[in-house]
Amino acid sequence: MEAGKLRHKVALQRAVTPTASSSGQRQPTYQTYGMAWAGFQPQSTHGEDASLGGKRAAQTRVLILMRTRTDMAPSDRIVWDDGRVFDVIGTLNTFEAVDEMVVAAVQVIT
Repeated sequence: MEAGKLRHKVALQRAVTPTASSSGQRQPTYQTYGMAWAGFQPQSTHGEDASLGGKRAAQTRVLILMRTRTDMAPSDRIVWDDGRVFDVIGTLNTFEAVDEMVVAAVQVIT
């Protein structure tokens, strides 16, 4: 792995038992289970009228490079050092590398 590729400190978070909000809906809360250094590579952006109550939203898909971990799950999320939140879609083992992995993720911007 090249030096300088992993220059952003990120928090790895996992959903814990959902709590009921004031409207009675179950809202997941997240707990940080680890920190890592990561590199980001934007892939695509598109707008959509998603299931966000008819509000317009944009999605940014990114690939996140980090050292190999065995504790990540598709339901996890990654919080970048500037506060942006990326939902994990899945992980890739590039070229069967033992020291690095690529995480496919999406950021929904409302």
